[in-house]
This record gives sequence, structure tokens and C-alpha cells, in this order.
Amino acid sequence: MIGKRMTVGLLAALLVVSAVGAGGFPASVLAAGSSDDNDSRVTATAIAVNETTNSTLDSENDSDWYAVDLDEGQGFTAEVVHTNREDPSTAVSFDVYDPSDNRIGEAPFDRPINAYQTSPASNIAYGADVVEENGTHYIRVEGDEKANYSLTVETDKLDQYDPNEQPESATHIESGETVAGTLTGYDRDLYALDLEQGETVNVTGNTSAYLSLWVANSVPSPMPEDYYFSDNYTVAYTDYMHGPLSFTAHQTGTYYFKVVTNAEESTLGTFFESSPYEMSVDVAGQNNSSPPTDDPDDEERNETPNGTDDSNENKNENDSTEPSSGVDDPERTEESDRTESDESNQSDETDEDSSDNTDDTDNSTSDESDETDEDSSDSTDDTEDDTSDESDQSDDADETSDQSDETDEDSSDLSDC
Repeated sequence: MIGKRMTVGLLAALLVVSAVGAGGFPASVLAAGSSDDNDSRVTATAIAVNETTNSTLDSENDSDWYAVDLDEGQGFTAEVVHTNREDPSTAVSFDVYDPSDNRIGEAPFDRPINAYQTSPASNIAYGADVVEENGTHYIRVEGDEKANYSLTVETDKLDQYDPNEQPESATHIESGETVAGTLTGYDRDLYALDLEQGETVNVTGNTSAYLSLWVANSVPSPMPEDYYFSDNYTVAYTDYMHGPLSFTAHQTGTYYFKVVTNAEESTLGTFFESSPYEMSVDVAGQNNSSPPTDDPDDEERNETPNGTDDSNENKNENDSTEPSSGVDDPERTEESDRTESDESNQSDETDEDSSDNTDDTDNSTSDESDETDEDSSDSTDDTEDDTSDESDQSDDADETSDQSDETDEDSSDLSDC
């Protein structure tokens, strides 16, 4: 059995005596001089890339381990053929592990049952992936007792950006940049673009294959999706990367672009095929508008309650001819507010000489009596008529100025009450 230890002499004899057909060897003869010692990862049999290894599973619980050195960024494919199958119900399967002992391997989107395992319809099991870590990778083969199989591992050169399968290894791109990549059915090319909120992105693709493009504002690591982003993260996508794709960044951050084989086209026939493509990304612009701020001038619009302007006090200090407002006397404020409208009407009837005295009447009746001249006596008499309900001593508004003064004093006493 090839892949097991056997003496050179015995192998030479078997080549001469037991060769059959196109150089194949009967399983019984190969197994006779073999020793099954690769039942674990530690004792795995080293194999070379692009060469085929043949062996036999000695029992139903037998596992054969193989070790192969692979380089980061390579695409690798593995194929196991159940060579002596007579009963379609029997099967052979295999798994692939990276140097960190993680099981890896991609399959077509429809995941046919002969991905990594033979099926009743086919005696071939296959799988593939992109090498993300330099070092020794391991393949474990299992199956039915006495099953003969062949194992072949091949590698492909993908593109300069691989491996870019995960967020940590995503290829960073800039606005105006065009990337030229190569995609297979087992490859997932991931690109990262930093965007500001409000920027509009236009993406154009050029490919002869059926490729899909998905855009997300964040992605989990490792990504569980084979061909698409979860709806929780997707912001834009196109099933066929031939026309333009546009979207506006609704938040500042890193956006991920995932180029994959279209899910409907991902079959066994296209799984190993390589498809070149180009992708151009252009950031059309940025929304730099900021929310409106409060106008500091609005805060200077201070009004005194009840319509009183505090600036009157400053005016009294700077202009000796301006009468006092009288707002400092708390006993007069209530009465002055109540009779303000009537008194203002009286001030409209007085001439220019009595205007200042009328203003005094609006604020302080007692001060007004001492300062009014003979021309203001008529205005005072009119004011006395309007306030007749408050003072019984202002019955005769046509009396002399002396009587008016006396009435004013009585009115002042009443106002104080």
C-alpha cells in the first residue's frame, strides 16, 4: 500500500509480479507488506503537492492522517476517490485542518452531498479553500472497512490580495482605486473602505463571470456566511457585478465589500474555475453640513416682566429732564398699573408743555401735583374726573388751581391707602 512503510525490495518485486492494467496494484498485495502507522495527527504521513497517494482503510474505525506544507495566499484543492467501490452505499470522507488545528474548507453554495464525502451518485469527494496561514496542514481520511482510495492535493495562484477572507485580512482600498482580482468558487475576496457619514459611494465591476458584490457596515469575525452578509449588516448588494452599485454611508466607519461567486451559479462545474474581475470604487462626495447652533445674539434679547424696561433707570441718570418712573415705590406700583390705560389716554390730550407732567401723573400722583403748571391744571382736572370713584373730593373739576392742589393732596392720601 503506497503511503505506508514498505521495503524497497518488496516494492520492486510487486511492481514486476503484480502490476495490473494501467499500473494499478491489487489491494490485497499492497496491504500485505504495509503497516498502518498514521492513525493520528502526530504520526501523519507527509505528502507532496500535485502528487497522488493511494491507501486503504484497514477497519471501519480507521483514520489515515496526512501532512502537507502550504503557503499563505494559495488556493488548494483536495480530492479523494473511492477506487474499489462496488457497493454505492459505502463511502469515504475527509477533513482538512490548518496549522492551528481549525477545520477548514469551502464547498459550493448548494453543498452537494459529495463535498468532502463520496455519495451514492459519485465515488469522488472533493473540497477546497484559501490558505490563510503558512505551515503544515493536515488531512484526515475515514470510511468503510477495506475501502481503497486515492488522495490528491493541488495548489493554485489566486491574486496578490489573497488571503483576504476575514475582516482582519481584508484588503484596504481608497476612493478612485481599481482592484484586479481572481476569484474561484471557494474564494471569498474581502475589501475594506473607510467612509464618513453622508459620503456617497459608486462601485463598478467588470467581469465575464457571474459574481456578486455585498457591502456591509460591520461584519463578525470569523464570518459564518459562505456567500453573503447577514441582513443585520448589509447596506447594499448586487447579484451580478456588471452594472454600477451606489449607496450613501449612514454612519462613519469601515465598510466591507465582499466579492463572491453568485450563489445560483456556484456548482460543482464552477467550483474550481478561476474568474478574473475588476472593481472600481469612487467616493462622490461628503456631506459636511453640521446642525445649526444657537445664535448668541438671541440671548441678549432680555425683556423686563410687565413691560418695564430696566434701561429707564440709566436714562434717568444720564438725562435730568426725564421724569422718574416711580417703579421703586412698591405702594404705588399696583395702583399705577391699574389706571395706566386711562391715564395714557389723558396724556394724548395735553399739549407739549404738559407732556412731561402727564408722564409724572402716570407714575406718581403726589409728585405730579407739586410740579404741574397752570396749563396742566386742566389735564389734572380731567384725571380727577376719571378717578372720581376713588376720591369724593374731586367733584368740581372747574375750581381754581388752589382747589385743585387741595384735591390733589386728598387724592394723594387716597392713593396711599
